[in-house]
Amino acid sequence: MNIKILSATVAGLLLLGSSAFGAATAPAPAAAAKAAPAKKADYCDRECLKGVMEKYLAAMVAHDPSKAPFAKNALYAENEIFLKMPDGIWRTATSVGKYRVWVVEPGRDVAVYVDATENGLPFHLAVRLKMSGRTIVGSEVVTNGRDNYGAPTGNVQPREPRPQFAEVVPVKDRVSRQEMIRIANTYFDGIENNVGDHVPPFSDDCVRIENGNQTSGRPIPANGVVSSANYGCAESMRLGYYRDDTRIRDRRYLIVDQEHGLVYAHCFFDHDAVIRSYQLKNGQTVTISRKSPWTWVISEIFQVRNGKIGQVEAINYAAPYGQPTAFRDGVPMPSHATR
Repeated sequence: MNIKILSATVAGLLLLGSSAFGAATAPAPAAAAKAAPAKKADYCDRECLKGVMEKYLAAMVAHDPSKAPFAKNALYAENEIFLKMPDGIWRTATSVGKYRVWVVEPGRDVAVYVDATENGLPFHLAVRLKMSGRTIVGSEVVTNGRDNYGAPTGNVQPREPRPQFAEVVPVKDRVSRQEMIRIANTYFDGIENNVGDHVPPFSDDCVRIENGNQTSGRPIPANGVVSSANYGCAESMRLGYYRDDTRIRDRRYLIVDQEHGLVYAHCFFDHDAVIRSYQLKNGQTVTISRKSPWTWVISEIFQVRNGKIGQVEAINYAAPYGQPTAFRDGVPMPSHATR
């Protein structure tokens, strides 16, 4: 290829990455780029946004982006890597099940958790669409359960979404976007380097599910060996679990659904593998099995109600240590470890 043409092409791609999403492929501006305000005629309400998402999922399974309302230069990131569509799961997805956990912000963006298959293998999928009116200007997905050897890495059994995610918060009980984000962020503050001194405000019925597996409040197994998953959301933090989660960075709060009291976030859990064991407040010793540093790429949904965190659901996957973020939009919140 002619060198001048190649240089122009690369420059164009960098400009596109920085303008549409505040993407990490170019120097990030002081404030994340925002989609142009939607004209009144283009306003997309809750049902409109859900409809756009369903078109997106159907187009993904059809391996045909033309079947969804994408902007000409829409960006796509899969597990924090920019890809040119159709690529990644846009070439391998074979079905999307009935499972849906919706987070919708009318007039802004939409996200959903679904169960899907690629080449016959079940996996979990989180999708967030960045919208301008009724047009998709970008999308980012997080997946779990994909294994080239055919063994699912999460619980992919048929299930129903928890009813709490569909509850409507009375208008008089709703709080601002900023307050909902603040409350949700106490979760990551509580986990990071946790010693049990900063327990987030959990509701009594809090249940956490990660990659389809319940990871709080599980019955103690017959062998009597307990882990953080056998304690409630608050108690596991109070005891001091998760100390090896050494940095929770690039926290981006992307969608706030005030009607249903839900917050949708992306972030990274870094584990530096320096801590090999630690003692809980009950005297139990936790030994870390992994020997090398690694990072979890996290998509997380929080139910926030009456000033507390209720239901928590996450889709995550293990990435190379220090994996950078693809997009930089949303409301950022700092990590204690990087302040």
